[in-house]
Amino acid sequence: MRWWLRIRLVPWTLAALTGCAIAAASMPGASMPMPSLAGGLLLPVPLSLLAPLVPSLLALHAVDRAVTAAEDTATRPVPRMDGTYLLLCALLALAAGGCGQALGWWPLGEGFGRNVAGTIGLGLLARWVAGPLAATTAPVAFTVICTFFGVSLGGHARAWAWPLAAPTSLSALVISLLLLTLGLHGIGRRGAWLRH
Repeated sequence: MRWWLRIRLVPWTLAALTGCAIAAASMPGASMPMPSLAGGLLLPVPLSLLAPLVPSLLALHAVDRAVTAAEDTATRPVPRMDGTYLLLCALLALAAGGCGQALGWWPLGEGFGRNVAGTIGLGLLARWVAGPLAATTAPVAFTVICTFFGVSLGGHARAWAWPLAAPTSLSALVISLLLLTLGLHGIGRRGAWLRH
């Protein structure tokens, strides 16, 4: 079990999740300019909606660090342990963000939790379809595409651009939870990229 925790970077992932949550909550007005086609050249995206990329991508990378051939022969249910680990990361982010927003000290907390869950799910789906490298590149590429094309001229996120939606958007939450559920369902199954 100790090796699994070390290979999966569990302490580092939890530290990144905690650090990003604290940074995003302590700077609620902070934003990062991202390229956009909606009016101006740059769209200010709140830090609370971009910060989830760091712990999510670290967790996805950590799951792919192991030697698959060695873990396929393990007596422990490694895919189930990986799925539980990623689900707990998502639930921890959702709970922290939801509590922070409900208590009034983190206005974009629900968006943070939603984006952690959605990013993990999107990364797992990309991993299943295109391989381990896609697990970390697809969420970043999708976020850039969302900032480029996913905002209307009025400044509102389109329905498919869930990472940029308002924190209380029910449709964005449903999409991210659906992505997480589908991604977790694919853990342990042979990916489409492995089939000939």
